[in-house]
Amino acid sequence: MKKAIFSIIVVLMLSFASTANAYYDPQSVTNNRFGIHILEAQDIEDAAKLVNSQGGKWGYVTLVIREDQRDVGQWNRFFKTLNQNHLIPIVRIATVASDENWRKPVVSEAQNWADFLDSLLWPTRNRYVVLFNEPNHAKEWGGEINPKEYAQITQEYAKALKSKTKQFYVLNAGFDMASPQGIETADAIWYWSEMDIEIPGIFNSYDGWVSHSYPNPGFIQSPMSSGRTSIAGYRYEQDYLYNHFGVYKKPVFITETGWRVGPLTEKEVSDYYKTAFESIWTDNNLIAVTPFLLNYPQDVFSSFSWKNGDGSFRSQYGVVAGITKAQGEPELAPMTYFGKLRDMVIVKPQKLTSIPNLLF
Repeated sequence: MKKAIFSIIVVLMLSFASTANAYYDPQSVTNNRFGIHILEAQDIEDAAKLVNSQGGKWGYVTLVIREDQRDVGQWNRFFKTLNQNHLIPIVRIATVASDENWRKPVVSEAQNWADFLDSLLWPTRNRYVVLFNEPNHAKEWGGEINPKEYAQITQEYAKALKSKTKQFYVLNAGFDMASPQGIETADAIWYWSEMDIEIPGIFNSYDGWVSHSYPNPGFIQSPMSSGRTSIAGYRYEQDYLYNHFGVYKKPVFITETGWRVGPLTEKEVSDYYKTAFESIWTDNNLIAVTPFLLNYPQDVFSSFSWKNGDGSFRSQYGVVAGITKAQGEPELAPMTYFGKLRDMVIVKPQKLTSIPNLLF
């Protein structure tokens, strides 16, 4: 009898391990698509009050981790705080700035990234990782346009991540859909074609699809506009990927979007966000919308910031916080077989410190 019971336990454990070692379809659970882009640990509480308000739970935050910021202890304290605030991280990995450009990623760093990211205590079973940023801008890729190289590099990074665990949910970089074809920028459609020539079927290898659906031109257009350069640009992108590369609708993550205060009034921006969240960003396969960005009042992105330099919020914060949200029910990171609680952090207790300049 004891042997039989032991055998059953072993089978159940193996079954659990097999299931827990893979990501789940984020469309299969109740999902709170509201999110925001953050830069520092001190923004977590404000982000939670924004995206988990009005009945919401387990909204999203997009954040950037640079190559020179891979401190496991510090980031585990960060992730523990996300867990406590019921926030799901979407992590965009980045290299480091070099002069006016971002240094090109190299294949030799893929395993280092996989080891680091696998060491983090992710709040949910899905580990959302975005591979770099807008590579159809030369400044984002070492000063050159090289779609074939981007395809090669991302495939190697995806392999390294998946070799650790299939809980990693690998996502493409968002593309600037408004960029013209030239030396400093490339048309996204041309860029995609070159990627697919280099690695046929590459777009089916990503687990979901990241979109930067900005209201272009000028970041000021009406939310009711349509087409590739609108806030509904992700629909154009999905249709193009399906019609030209056979990629059926994947779960979509809008990790950047937003309007500029200055050319528009705060009321106009607030009204646009309300319309967008209630009437445009409603597709069943739209998993997260994380506007750029919660708190960056300095000059370079001050017009996009939801927070002023004096610590007060712009009116869109209150408007979006007031929208009814879903109580998300993501599959949480599993417990170990030894019963360790999933939100325990094996680091010395310390006060959570700010992690500045995540973007830069």
